[in-house]
Amino acid sequence: MKHLFIFTWISFYFLNMNAQVSPIELKADVMYNKFDFKSAIKKYEEVGLENLSTKGLRNLSNAYLKTHNDTMAENRFKALIEKEDHTSEDVFHYAEVLQMNGKQAQSDEWLEKFYALIDTDAYTTKRGSKAELKNDIRGTKIEHLSINTEQEDFGPAYHGDKIVFASSRPHKLANKSKWSWNKLPYLNIYDASIDSGSLQLTNPQMLSKQINKKFHEGPASFSKDGSLMVYTRNNYEDIPENKAVKLKMFYTTKDENGKWLDPIGFDFNNKSYSVGHPSVSEDGKTIYFSSDMPGGKGKADIYKINKTDSGWSAPINLGSEINTELDEMFPFIHPNHILFFASKGHVGLGGLDIYASRVKKNEYSKPNNLRHPINGHKDDFGLILDKDQRSGYFSSNRPGGKGADDLYAFTMQKGFVFCKDVEGVVQTDQGELLPGKKVIIVDENGDVVSSVVVGDDAKYKFCLDEGDYKFKLLDPEQVVLDHRYNPSDVGLDFTVDLFDEKPLVINHLYKTQKTEPIEQVEINTKGDNISGLTVKNTDDKGNVTKEIIEINNIYFDLNKSFIRKDAAKELNKIVRIMNAYPDIEIEIGSHTDCRASKSYNKALSSRRATSSMNYIKKRITKPSRITGKGYGEDKLLVDCPCEGSVKSDCSEAKHQKNRRTEFKILNIGKAYIINKSSNSFGK
Repeated sequence: MKHLFIFTWISFYFLNMNAQVSPIELKADVMYNKFDFKSAIKKYEEVGLENLSTKGLRNLSNAYLKTHNDTMAENRFKALIEKEDHTSEDVFHYAEVLQMNGKQAQSDEWLEKFYALIDTDAYTTKRGSKAELKNDIRGTKIEHLSINTEQEDFGPAYHGDKIVFASSRPHKLANKSKWSWNKLPYLNIYDASIDSGSLQLTNPQMLSKQINKKFHEGPASFSKDGSLMVYTRNNYEDIPENKAVKLKMFYTTKDENGKWLDPIGFDFNNKSYSVGHPSVSEDGKTIYFSSDMPGGKGKADIYKINKTDSGWSAPINLGSEINTELDEMFPFIHPNHILFFASKGHVGLGGLDIYASRVKKNEYSKPNNLRHPINGHKDDFGLILDKDQRSGYFSSNRPGGKGADDLYAFTMQKGFVFCKDVEGVVQTDQGELLPGKKVIIVDENGDVVSSVVVGDDAKYKFCLDEGDYKFKLLDPEQVVLDHRYNPSDVGLDFTVDLFDEKPLVINHLYKTQKTEPIEQVEINTKGDNISGLTVKNTDDKGNVTKEIIEINNIYFDLNKSFIRKDAAKELNKIVRIMNAYPDIEIEIGSHTDCRASKSYNKALSSRRATSSMNYIKKRITKPSRITGKGYGEDKLLVDCPCEGSVKSDCSEAKHQKNRRTEFKILNIGKAYIINKSSNSFGK
């Protein structure tokens, strides 16, 4: 059934019939056009390779491929590319079948020849390292299901406590003829029970006759409550002139007695292209599917539609992050916002490989290949995963099965974790490596998510899920923070964004604390708010040095409260003041502008004040000397009210002036307050 999406690239070769073609080859072309590939193969072979036209040899090669005879497909594609009028597409498909037959080195060689033949950037998604894909990182075990037959069994889906799948197994339903493609019965939709002691399936039963009709039905998908069913069916009611039957997608619901109502076709079904392979979200409000409709990125793409008040939305292409110039099929949307799908366009091990992408606010992270043993050299597709992300089912035509496509169960020791590599080197600003330090990563809740003691190269590497984190450095005894090094110009707080493909490299350059005594600190203020400081020292020759340090505004990212790299530099200046004069007590006051509700602004400013306060507390003696308070929009410097229905006409510059974080002196101690200059800190 998965092969029904090949019409676009097959039909191109039905054109421009060569007058020199033999009558037997012309008969073979007719059979090929009707997808009677086995009969077409016999006729093409009867003509003989030396007498076949290039188009006929191309059709013969593809016919072997579509009937899963990959060995003969490789042999015939090899003969095809030896013809002078072969195309770059022929070279590509030869490389593809070599990969499917496990001949990776030869496949890579011919792929490079293909790239040299084309003038565009097409097919570049096929480039990339495949070696790491052979390593299982999740402790995966694969089990062949005894329910499989010598026919096709594929496309599993969850339906309550059962598994639904498509199968061409023999049946007693009347008026069900065999399909010319593979001489097997047409597909029907079955369900089966999950064995209580394993993942094996038992007692397969054909679904309602209301669903299973004359030709192909399946695969199918269901909402969690079982009230909505969406499935694929042949579009045999609306056949185009070239007789190439396409796929349609239908949906149905149950009546009050629990019986399926008459199925309804989607408005975007069309005789000119196929739509199918649906996956329904748990709530039944979104359907993912595959289609080769015009306007896509390649051959078959993944689309989605959303439930509306009046029916269903128009199809939405998932974009170039998911879709390539080749085939993307068999989507499955997991409740934990993971999209699984099969593709030939992303870097894989051969044939269709299965990939996973994190879904967030209608965006999709870079797809991850599921690796061996789920993926192999043949077609692997149609994966579903349980809610706990520990077991599931998928389809494959890999060696060792019973039929053309078989169902497999799998279990994993580790679930699917989407993470991004974060790496760096622990060293001083003078290039001195700091081996033996313990690097720990703490999440926004203060929980340690990962740690490592760096070796002689002082390098570390973590793979972190999306979120906000803090970086900490422990001393060699791994007990307390190492205060011998001052992280004065590094962002100890950072964000991991899975949708940003740039690698996250954090080189922590620790500046050594100054050892010479500070003789005098003159604190510049406006009222009681610190705006700067002047440090005076006397060198060995009696010369007085003066270092003037201006304290600049600090900023937070929109709706965030973690300390950015630029803000850390300013906060370290406050740390320096408080460590130089241990009697100084300071309050951090964070303010917002008037936009958003008062309660939200109050909470946001409190989080920011707390974040700034905690940063300083960890770096000073007597941490109780620093306190923090969030004022929200209660103390606007510029009158810009915009609460409720009131809309402010203030400029962005005025709003910015209201957004500030101030440092108020509560106790002076022995510091010298000499200048009443102005400054504050913006968010």
